[in-house]
Amino acid sequence: MNILQIQQLMRRVTPRLLGWALGGLVGVLVLSPFTLGLLSDEQVASRMFAYLVGLCLLPLPWIGPYVAWQLANQVTSPFWKAGWRFLTVAGCAGALLASIGIYWGVAFTLG
Repeated sequence: MNILQIQQLMRRVTPRLLGWALGGLVGVLVLSPFTLGLLSDEQVASRMFAYLVGLCLLPLPWIGPYVAWQLANQVTSPFWKAGWRFLTVAGCAGALLASIGIYWGVAFTLG
């Protein structure tokens, strides 16, 4: 497989949600100084900022296992298919822990 084929495969299996989540995260990070300047209450602005960052971060850990599952569907070798499936299961466990951490981080920031 050459680099062009790998690029085409990754484009095919990567969901559009990745672009939306990363774009939203960059937008929130870029616009945060302006938001803090526009809102008179800094506490409300910081809570809104934490909520939006958490909202953009929440789907990111789940995209890895999804991509690994899609790659396992594309591979023909049983060895590599099993390897990608194992990475999917491990990625789901990691994504669950990361999602709980993001949830608690946002909850403590807002609470």
